[in-house]
This record gives sequence, structure tokens and C-alpha cells, in this order.
Amino acid sequence: LAAGFVDAATGAKRPPVTLGEVRIEQRRAAFDRRTPAQLLPTPAQFGTHALLYGYDRDETEAGDTLIRLYWEIMQPLLPPHHIFVHADDAGGATLAQQDGPPVTVTGPAPSGSWQPGEFLITEHRLRVPPDTVVNVGIYEPATTVRLPVTVDGQPAGDSVRLASTP
Repeated sequence: LAAGFVDAATGAKRPPVTLGEVRIEQRRAAFDRRTPAQLLPTPAQFGTHALLYGYDRDETEAGDTLIRLYWEIMQPLLPPHHIFVHADDAGGATLAQQDGPPVTVTGPAPSGSWQPGEFLITEHRLRVPPDTVVNVGIYEPATTVRLPVTVDGQPAGDSVRLASTP
């Protein structure tokens, strides 16, 4: 990676400076659909970009909960968006959360790299307190605007409720 400089006053170009080497790799996309432990009754569509069709939930030895979300991608999503997984109490207060760019078992899967027809399984770790519900959504971090959710073509808010914890 090299940067060039131009003198603003004279317009003279200065020699470029080498900043370092950048390695660009393409993320491997998976096009085989896997079946989650928990299928949603009807897939939830986030904007025009992704369908959430199910999830798995496992308790780890450290006491955290590993939630895997199963997505079918419809189209890339730019600017890059984040996925949130919130554990909310009965009053709607978020007691635990994991927000961030999409990550799969094989590594980062930024929303701008999504490919139509691709299946993603994103992983989210958080400590889910008892007597909470888990809500999932997608948002643009710079604005915090969430993607709208539709189910069977009907508006369904801006998040999907997965399950209650005992």
C-alpha cells in the first residue's frame, strides 16, 4: 500500500511513501443449507438482504451461551452492518448482549461480502440470565438504524424473538 502526496499550494506531486503490504483474500461462501436445532415457524426477512430461518443454542463450560444463527443471504448489505443478540427482561431492558460484525466458525463474514444464495451460520457468545428473552436484529453501526423485519410479507418490527430462558 502506497500513499502519494500533493502540495495543496503548488499542486506539485511528492514521491509516494510505501505504508506496508496489504493482503486481500476472498471469504469462502457456503451454498449448502444446514438444519438448525430450532427452526423458526416462518423465516424472518431482514430488509431485502437476509432470511433468518433458525438457531442452535448451547451452554459452554464457562457459563456462556453460544447461539448460532442460520441465515440465507439474499444480497450483500452495504455499508457494513452488525448483528445484535440481546437477552432482555420482561420489561424490555437488555441484561446481556453481543453486538458486532457477522462472524462464522471460519472467521469474519462482513455483510458487504455476502453473496445471494449463500448460507451463513453466525456465532454469538453471551451470558444469558434466567427469565429473559433473546432478540436478534441487524443494524448499521454508524446510525444504529435497524433493518425492518417481515414475516410472511407482513411487518414484524426490527428484531426477532428466539426463545425465553427458564
